[in-house]
Amino acid sequence: MAKFKLYPHNKVAYDKIVDSFNNGQRISSIVQATGTGKTYLAINLAKETYPKKMLFIAPTLAIIEHIQHTINQYDLEDKLNIEFVTYQSFINKSKKDIQNMQFDYLVVDEFHHMGAPIWGQCVTDLINSHEDAYVLGMSAYVIRDKGTAYAMNVAPSMISNKLDDEEIDVDELPIFADSIVHSYDLADAITDGILQKPTYIASEIKLYGYMLELKEKILTSNYTKEEQDKYLKELDSMTANLLKSDDTKQLLLNNIGKQSKCIYFVPTGRTAGVRNIENVKEELQALFPDAVIYSTSSDDLNGEKNREAFYHDKDLDGNNVSKKTRIMVAINQYNEGVHVKGVDTVILGRATNSDIVFFEQLGRALSASNDKSPVCIDLSGNLDYILSLSEEIGDKLRQRYAAKGERILNREMPKFDFGIDSKYVDLLRNLTDLDNSIDNWDIRYNQLVECLKTNNNVYPSITSKNKEIRSLAFWVQKQKLVYK
Repeated sequence: MAKFKLYPHNKVAYDKIVDSFNNGQRISSIVQATGTGKTYLAINLAKETYPKKMLFIAPTLAIIEHIQHTINQYDLEDKLNIEFVTYQSFINKSKKDIQNMQFDYLVVDEFHHMGAPIWGQCVTDLINSHEDAYVLGMSAYVIRDKGTAYAMNVAPSMISNKLDDEEIDVDELPIFADSIVHSYDLADAITDGILQKPTYIASEIKLYGYMLELKEKILTSNYTKEEQDKYLKELDSMTANLLKSDDTKQLLLNNIGKQSKCIYFVPTGRTAGVRNIENVKEELQALFPDAVIYSTSSDDLNGEKNREAFYHDKDLDGNNVSKKTRIMVAINQYNEGVHVKGVDTVILGRATNSDIVFFEQLGRALSASNDKSPVCIDLSGNLDYILSLSEEIGDKLRQRYAAKGERILNREMPKFDFGIDSKYVDLLRNLTDLDNSIDNWDIRYNQLVECLKTNNNVYPSITSKNKEIRSLAFWVQKQKLVYK
């Protein structure tokens, strides 16, 4: 049986939590990257304070399953006193029910969910009605619904942000305001080597689709025939070698190994559901005849059985399949807080406007206990997020060199480009430049300014029912991607 212990980076976080409690800070929180072992901090707290009772609030049953697996792995069932509940379970609880709940320590996992109006208020009531209990919030993020009109910082630092002449209504502050005792983000973890740098592989399908959009835009524009021909010739010269629809299959075949363990995130929405999952599973089985294909979604009655089998490297009949390729096809599952041992590849089959969703899905293959470089196969054009992470890591490295008083030469800097093909980035940039010349950048920019004025500084959404707003939203996305 493996011995339970904290990695050195988590020992630092744990000591800060304990110190904050010992110094009279009843509500504390940590903001730490996905895959770095936040769950172990909560388990260690329960272990060190046993037999005192811990109430652990998690967003999903899948996260609770994961924590229970970890507890069983270290044979800690009889050494902890933990009760697990979900955020959603508070919806049907009365104030009296909440007041009658018994615990000495409260852990609020993924506490950025506290911004949700119903159960967020319920958990706040729970904290306020148990003034003798210590509270620990854990998350990789403090912003809920980032990038939307509903964005909310659930743990603002009001002391550092307070102006001398500014009055703060304490009753209006989020319950986790001024609570952060330790921060350690994804760029820190990769820079320090706690998490392995992923290899990022982008599909050209998105570029091919972009090329078709530009072609349609040129042909339906008000340009003269001569001007249209000029733009079409320029477009053809750029995309002459661009792969077409067979790119996805070849990409998967080239990058999923014979013993790979993968999670494939498929789209949600109108096209999602059982039929969609089954189609993906059939396509994967045809590509990888000897692979074991699993599936799970929020409304799948067999989801738990599939997750159990996948976690333990078994097929659905209980046979050991650890030497085979294993692929879990998931809708609205594994998006946060669940780390399955041995996952070395994530396949992003859905585009997202949320950096939280992107990095949480990438995080399924990141783990402090894994010394292999994970693979991220992006089929949906989420390139801007990985580029921003690369830039952030570069900034941290420069800061660390500067702090040591060392001169920095680019050739001396470690490379954190994640294996991104420069031809892909260059082609995207060239396509965007062409798009801007067709679209007239100044006109688009003025449209954006007008849109922000009209909508209280809320950026246009790609889900808008208004075609012009959607078009403007896509334009904004492309500018952020290429010119950040």
